[in-house]
Amino acid sequence: MKRNPLLPAGNVCDQYEVAIVLDSSSSVRPANWPTLLDAAEALVENMADEVKWSMVTFHVTYTLQFYLNTYTSKAAVKTRISETNYTMGTTNLAAGMCASNARQQEAQAP
Repeated sequence: MKRNPLLPAGNVCDQYEVAIVLDSSSSVRPANWPTLLDAAEALVENMADEVKWSMVTFHVTYTLQFYLNTYTSKAAVKTRISETNYTMGTTNLAAGMCASNARQQEAQAP
């Protein structure tokens, strides 16, 4: 696979942890949900194998879909992304952003 030019050269990719935050509120119509999921899967596919992934969806509240240490392969992460259901509600971006940070820290706690 061709190396992403946006990533530094060398063996630093094992240090990357990426939280995908997807809006599943009424701001995103159900017909557009598959497009968001496809974009998230493409992001995973185009990054190094060593990257750790988590995912949060949000509407009026948030749902932590999976922690950074839940999956160890790109294929498993992409499968889980593709299985994520759309749950419409009012938009609360702050909930999604806060959850992507606070919940990941909890997941890393001993």
